[in-house]
Amino acid sequence: AINGPLQQRTNVLDLDFSRANTLPSDYDTDLELDWSNPNLFADGNDFSWETIEKNRNIYYQKQAANEISTEVEQTISLISSALNIHLNLGQNLTVNTSSIFMSMETISVGSLSNKSIEQIGDARIQMPSNLQFNSTDSSSLSIQSIMQPLASYGNSQSDLKTNLSRSMSLSILDQDKNEISIQTDFDNPIEIIIIRDPNFILPSMTLQNVTSYDSNPHNQLFDLYFINITSNLSISIHFEIHPLNTNLSYLFIYKFDN
Repeated sequence: AINGPLQQRTNVLDLDFSRANTLPSDYDTDLELDWSNPNLFADGNDFSWETIEKNRNIYYQKQAANEISTEVEQTISLISSALNIHLNLGQNLTVNTSSIFMSMETISVGSLSNKSIEQIGDARIQMPSNLQFNSTDSSSLSIQSIMQPLASYGNSQSDLKTNLSRSMSLSILDQDKNEISIQTDFDNPIEIIIIRDPNFILPSMTLQNVTSYDSNPHNQLFDLYFINITSNLSISIHFEIHPLNTNLSYLFIYKFDN
């Protein structure tokens, strides 16, 4: 209910907007009250009442989102500490709710290489064959992976937009529940496969013939196509190429500004 409006996926609830802009009870006694500081909610030189109300609501929803995120992390830590004690070698446990998917598993040290860690919705984490990690005296390791269907909104306005994303984390713990650092190389990375939001419908594509020739058959001209992206939402671009003549070679170049 909070991350959705902050990431522009859902509309702001009327009740949340009303609560954020209702005069607080300590308005007359708290001289440093954030609520009454217009500089926190103005948009540059825009001090209009509409802008103040909109940004004041965002300000307090961010505070609530941070508090919820902290409480979730503390709860997950407590659950992990309590349940990992009772997991024997080869056993696993999953917590599957609408807001979070968490899996915990105890394996031998040698079983970590090439291991596939399955997540909900066909998402998974694939470990490489050659792993390097800090030396440990543990004979077993605990794997904890967490996936949330909507990545938490960050504190900075410059953060990447995550309104169509999911967040996934992976932790490897030794028998003393200390986190182990994993090292890989470019040729054998840890692969994280995150399936796109199932509610997102990819629109049908319109194919266009982009092959053109001038009077000289040996000189091919490029068909240039520009896309001006002005939205602040996250953008995904999909390309499909259907060769009209399989006996020819085609050159396809795409470039992003900056």
